[in-house]
Amino acid sequence: MPILGYLTMLKPGGKMVMVGAPEEPLPPFPIFPFIMNNVSIGGSAIGSPKDIEEMLQLAAKQKINGWIQTRSMKDANEAVIDMEKGNARYRYCLVNEKNLGELQN
Repeated sequence: MPILGYLTMLKPGGKMVMVGAPEEPLPPFPIFPFIMNNVSIGGSAIGSPKDIEEMLQLAAKQKINGWIQTRSMKDANEAVIDMEKGNARYRYCLVNEKNLGELQN
């Protein structure tokens, strides 16, 4: 994770909030960019409602889509087994068979 690169994109006084835990430990990074730009790193299991709204607006504006695999609700048990085996690629999204085609368009 190029944290130093991300920090350089923050405006002075900006804050980077890590939502969720990375799979690997964070690499060491110098403290100087934090001090000079008055930026900080925080963490949250989930962002605030305002953060979530801003993120969704940015994603819509920039046409950013999530990386998901759709799975039928009838395959929910198999999806859980696949996740425990580490076979899930990105995120599974369980959908009702009636709507499955609409989500994949």
